[in-house]
Amino acid sequence: MEITDLARFCCSRMGFDFPDPNPEVKKQWAVFEGMIALMTPQGFANLMGKMWPELIDAMPFGMGPMMRFMGKIPGALNLMKPMFPILFPLLLPMMMPKVMPKMLGLVGEMIPMPDYMSEQMPVMMPKVMDTLMPHMIGDVVPLVTPPMINYLQGKSK
Repeated sequence: MEITDLARFCCSRMGFDFPDPNPEVKKQWAVFEGMIALMTPQGFANLMGKMWPELIDAMPFGMGPMMRFMGKIPGALNLMKPMFPILFPLLLPMMMPKVMPKMLGLVGEMIPMPDYMSEQMPVMMPKVMDTLMPHMIGDVVPLVTPPMINYLQGKSK
């Protein structure tokens, strides 16, 4: 059975021609499905993996240069691994405002969306991150730690 938009159904029964909203509705749902996939621990870890330079540079308290230096000392970052679950929840909220422009650009590349949705992203994305991150940081840290170490050790870009 075909699913029909209620407004289109009513218009057609009244003798009016109403364009099928299905293509637009499907495009809009594709945006939401993409955002839902992105806002999972793995989705967010994948996004972070595309912005290591910006994330490391955004670390507060001079930690970015220190992390880059530690990446040059064999085994140093592996020794620091037990601290990452403690540090990430403290540092990430301070880093997000600095990396948000890059993050929004990447999200726009990954999830094509209509202009009116793109225009809302700079307001919505920080709120979404503030709401979700405290709940999923414990799942994100183990996913981002190995790629971050590889980046800092020069094993990946």
